[in-house]
Amino acid sequence: NSTQQYYSAIKRYNWRRLLPPEGNLVASAVTESTQQQLQQFAQTLLPEQVEAVAIAIKRGHLEAGGMHYVPKLPVELFKFTKLATTHLATTDND
Repeated sequence: NSTQQYYSAIKRYNWRRLLPPEGNLVASAVTESTQQQLQQFAQTLLPEQVEAVAIAIKRGHLEAGGMHYVPKLPVELFKFTKLATTHLATTDND
């Protein structure tokens, strides 16, 4: 879809043009779609360039004198490090 292509282009541009060697790109994913996009981006890098953390989320509301929590999708936080000698492996067509 066009929104995914737009965000993919932003990631590529930031990675290739704006991020200096040894710089970090940090992104969060709160929907399944963005989680998939960031996981796909991570697959184009070396393992030592990727750190990820999933944070469990529960939304709470007061119910019968106590808090009732409902689990939600975890938020995934990604840190991508651009190595001085490494480039993004994807093409401009993705």
